[in-house]
Amino acid sequence: MAKSLRNRYSKNLFGTNHQGYHSAEQVYATAGTIAAFALTGLEGQIGIYLADNSLKPDALVAGDQFKIAQIRDGELRSSTLMTYGSGNLEVTSTPYDAAVKQINHVGYNGTSGSLALTGYAIGDEFVVSVRDTTPGTQPFPVTEGRKVINTLNGVTEYSIVFDLIKDLENLNDYERNADNGFVVSDIVNNATQVAIGTVTLAITQGSTLATYSAVHNLTAGSFVSILGIMYEIISAPTITTLILDRPYTGATQTALVTGATKATQQGSVVFVDGTTELGIRFTSITEDTNFVTGVSEDLQGATLTATTAWKQGSGEDWQVSAIEDESLVYDGFTTGNYPFVEDYGKPTKFVNEGSGINYDLWFLKYKKVTDSMAFPHEQAHHIGLVVISAPDGTAGDSPTGTLTTVLGA
Repeated sequence: MAKSLRNRYSKNLFGTNHQGYHSAEQVYATAGTIAAFALTGLEGQIGIYLADNSLKPDALVAGDQFKIAQIRDGELRSSTLMTYGSGNLEVTSTPYDAAVKQINHVGYNGTSGSLALTGYAIGDEFVVSVRDTTPGTQPFPVTEGRKVINTLNGVTEYSIVFDLIKDLENLNDYERNADNGFVVSDIVNNATQVAIGTVTLAITQGSTLATYSAVHNLTAGSFVSILGIMYEIISAPTITTLILDRPYTGATQTALVTGATKATQQGSVVFVDGTTELGIRFTSITEDTNFVTGVSEDLQGATLTATTAWKQGSGEDWQVSAIEDESLVYDGFTTGNYPFVEDYGKPTKFVNEGSGINYDLWFLKYKKVTDSMAFPHEQAHHIGLVVISAPDGTAGDSPTGTLTTVLGA
C-alpha cells in the first residue's frame, strides 16, 4: 500500500516547477570543477557548484551564485543558478523526524477503561466507528463495526467484540470488494498472561496458523495473547499448532518467547465473561493516517482513549520516495502506467520505499526575474522550488554534513 498523502484526493501543486536532487548513499562531490564532476562523479552523487563552475565545499556567502548538480543515469543534471542571501531565494531545512502511528482504544486501553457492558438483551445494538481524517482525504471515509443481538445463546462480551472486529477488518468480505481499511483493529484485555510451557511461537502476519516449538497443551475455546493481542483458539490440529479465530495482525515472528509480559511475549489468558475487561485497539496502517473513533447505541458508555498521538514526521523513506516521484515529472517522466515502460526507460530512483533509510531535506524556493514579452509588464517573475534530500547520516555515506555547512541550514 502506498503511504504518501499525495496519493489521496487533496489539491496539491507542490509538484509544479519542482526540481528534485535526491542523494543516494554517496559522499558529497569531490571533483573541483563541474566539468570534472561530469566525467568522474558517481551515480547519485550531489555537489554544489558556483557560477564559475568551481566546487563549493564550505559555507555559501551572500552574493554567491550557485547551482545544484547531480549525476543521474550517467549524465550531469543541474539546477538553475540561484543567488545566496538575496531576496530572491529562501533556504530552509527539515532534519529527519520520525513519524508516529496513531493508536486509539475503545474500552480497556491497557491500563484502565471499560466497554461498560452490564448485560445483554435481544435487540441490543453495539456500534463502533472509525473515520479517516487524514489531511487531504475526502470525503473522509468511515469504517464501522456493528453487532445486533438476535439470540442470547452463546453471547459473551468477547463474542460481541469479535463480531465488531470482523466488521471493522472486513473479515466478512466474501466478494472481496470492500473498501481498503486505514486502521488495524485488535482485541486487548486485562487478564493475566501465563507462559505456555517452554515453547517459542512462529506465526506470519495475516495467518491464523500458530506453530509452537513444543507441545502447547491448549484446546479449542481457550484464549492466547500474542504481543498483547487476544485471540480465541478455534482448533488445535496438532500438539504443536493452533488455528486462531482471525488473522494475526502483528509483525511476523519466528521464535517469540513465552512469558508473562504481554507487550513483548506470548502466552495464554483466561477470559471470564463479565469480569475480564476487553478493549478494541485501533492502530493506523500507515504513518500518514489520522483518524477519530466513536461509539453509539448500546456501546455509547465505553471509554474512548486517544492513546498515541499521530505525528506525520519528515524524512521517512516512503515520504521522500513520493517527493522524488513528483520531481521526476520536472524531468519529463509523467507516468509509470503506460505499456512497456521498462523497454522505453525511466529515470533512476535513488529513494525507495521500504529501504529503512531516513532523510534530511532542504527546500530552496527561488524567484527568477526575466524580461517580459507581455505588455504592459516589463518583467516576469517565476517561482521555482528545488528539493534536496540526503540520508541523515545513520546509514552508509551521506553528504548531509557538507550540505548543511554549504547551505547554512
